[in-house]
Amino acid sequence: MINPQRTNIILIANVDSTFVRKDVRLFLGVCKVQKMTCTRPKGLLHFLLEQIKILIFISKNIRSSKVVICWFADYHSFIPALLSKVFAKPFYLIQGGYDTTYMPEYDYGVYTNKLRSFMVDYAYRHATLNLPVSHFLAKEIKERYNSKIKIEVLPTGYSIEESTQLNKEKSVLTVAGVDSEKRLLIKGIDRFIELAIEMPDIPFTIIGVNKSLLKSYKLPDNLICIEALSKREVDEYYKKSQIYCQFSLREGLPNAVLEAMSYECVVIGMNHSGIAEAIGDAGYVLDKWSVSNAKRLVELAMLDTAKGSEGKARVREYFNEEIRGKRLLEIINK
Repeated sequence: MINPQRTNIILIANVDSTFVRKDVRLFLGVCKVQKMTCTRPKGLLHFLLEQIKILIFISKNIRSSKVVICWFADYHSFIPALLSKVFAKPFYLIQGGYDTTYMPEYDYGVYTNKLRSFMVDYAYRHATLNLPVSHFLAKEIKERYNSKIKIEVLPTGYSIEESTQLNKEKSVLTVAGVDSEKRLLIKGIDRFIELAIEMPDIPFTIIGVNKSLLKSYKLPDNLICIEALSKREVDEYYKKSQIYCQFSLREGLPNAVLEAMSYECVVIGMNHSGIAEAIGDAGYVLDKWSVSNAKRLVELAMLDTAKGSEGKARVREYFNEEIRGKRLLEIINK
C-alpha cells in the first residue's frame, strides 16, 4: 500500500488541463507528487531544450519514486518511458485522444513525423499499462499496435454537485479550446454556427474560441462568442443552458460533454468516437451531419423533460470521480 510519508509519484504532462489537475489532487491526498508540465516544441532548439529539462527532472526524482505516470503520449513521454525501464519503475501512460490518431488532412494527431512517431511508439510499447480514457481510443490503440500492449480503459472522472441550483434557459451551448482554423473545423464550430443561423429565435453561445478565427464567418445576431473563461465561469453557463452540442469530427472522451451532462444539459452530438460513448442513451446523436437534422434534434431536446436528469445519472454511474480515483490508487499499489 502507498505510504504517504515515503512514496513519491512522478507525473508528467504536456498540458495543465482540468483532468490532469484532478489526478494530481487525488495523489496529493495519499503521497508526494513530483509534477512537470511540458510545452509542445516549436522548432528543433525548443525540442532539445524540453528533452533536456525532462531528462534532468526524471533523473533527479526517479530513484525516490514508486511509479511514473505520463498524461498523453507525445514527445514528452519518451524519456519517462526510457528511464522507467532503466530504473525498473512502473510506467503508466494515459491517452486522451490526440495521442492515438493522425488526420493528415488537418495535420492533427501525434504521428506527424518519423521522430515523433518513434518516441510515441516507444512509450506505448514500454508502458506497464496504457490507460486510455475511452473504449474508442482503446480500439484505435489495439488496431495500431496489433493488441500486443497492455490496455485498460479508465475514463476521466467528474463530481456531481447534487445541491447545485440550476436555472435553465432555452439556449444552446458549445465549449471548445480553439486557437487555430484547423482545430475550429475539428471541433465542429463551423457546424454550430450553421445551426445558429438556421434557428434565429434561439440564443446560441460558443465558449473558448479565439474571436480572430471567426472573422471569415458571418455570425448571426443570436450567437454570442466568448473567449477563454475560468472553470467556475464555464460552469455557470452549463447551469443555465438547456442544450449542449458537440459536433466534432472526433473526440477521445469529450470533457465538455460530460461536464454539461453533470449539470443536466440535454446533449446533442455526433454518433461516433468518444462522443457517442459519453452520451450513450442519455442524449441525442446524429449519424451524419445535417443542419436540418441537427435543428430537428434541438427542437426535440427543447421539449425533453427527462434526458437532462438521465445524463446526470449516467455521469454519476459511469464517469464518477471516485471510481477513477479508487482504480488509479489500486493500479499504483499493485
